[in-house]
Amino acid sequence: MTNNDDEELPAYSAAPPPGPPPGHQPHPPPAQPAWDDNSAPAYPPPPGLLHEFSSAANATTDEADNAQRWCAAFPLAPPFAMDDATLRSVHAHQHTLIMPPGFNGTVNQTNVNHSIWRVTSNGCKDTLFQTALPAYSHYDDSPMLTERAKTIYFEIGIHSIGKQHSRIGSMLHRHNEVSQDSGIAIGFFAPPYPPFRLPGWQRGSLAVHSDDGRRYVGNDAGGFDFTEPFRAGETIGLGMMFTPLHTKAGPQTRTEVFFTRNGVKAGGWDLLHTDDARESIVGLRGECDIFPAIGVFGNVDVDVNFGEPSWLYRGYTQRT
Repeated sequence: MTNNDDEELPAYSAAPPPGPPPGHQPHPPPAQPAWDDNSAPAYPPPPGLLHEFSSAANATTDEADNAQRWCAAFPLAPPFAMDDATLRSVHAHQHTLIMPPGFNGTVNQTNVNHSIWRVTSNGCKDTLFQTALPAYSHYDDSPMLTERAKTIYFEIGIHSIGKQHSRIGSMLHRHNEVSQDSGIAIGFFAPPYPPFRLPGWQRGSLAVHSDDGRRYVGNDAGGFDFTEPFRAGETIGLGMMFTPLHTKAGPQTRTEVFFTRNGVKAGGWDLLHTDDARESIVGLRGECDIFPAIGVFGNVDVDVNFGEPSWLYRGYTQRT
């Protein structure tokens, strides 16, 4: 990466512009974390079969409409040219997990050396947790610029999840008495992303959800059948691999998503070959910075592990 010393770069922030979007916004963008001398460098934080409804929990129509308005008001941010110190932190997986305001639960770093965070929620609504630093930097990791492959990955270790009784074909909302009350989503997104939505539902994001085992790529409907629901005691991982692809039409970036379960690769898909037009891959092809994220709702207790030495999956290759 080259910077013009005479040109001062603006402070990077993936948070949306100030002020609410049109309509009701239940949560403000993430607040800046209080950095200390032992944390990551000071870096403004970033704020199958297709199913029309998930067989498990569903957000309300009002929540989905509000998220659409939020994304229309706050479009995807352009990539940012990071300094060398920040890049070293990114490539060393030194990630800080940002707790959204109003979250009903606790977030604690349980292993500083391996960047492991424990998230415990107590009956919370849909909530997004993101890292302060991206895992993928367009300017420094894009195969279109480097001619090298780049892989990003992280894991979650599930201590407990509340009720997850799948109801095939259900059109009930989560707030109904008999609907799903807890779940976890593991994914990635291009900023900014509404903090009151699970990853995978809005543009520039993808995820696998614990309650129905489906994969979601910019799809706020019911997702695609992908895997079994997650269970307490399991370790789940998700990664993205960006590789240079030379075609007759010119150079492209091939983006593959891979999923692991208890240290073993258990599935994946190629973003260039989506199954349905309703899956939006905008922002996920390497043209934006990309952040790891988890979404939670209900009662969950989960470790979020960004440190390679303690991952169960041993097939990871950063290639940078």
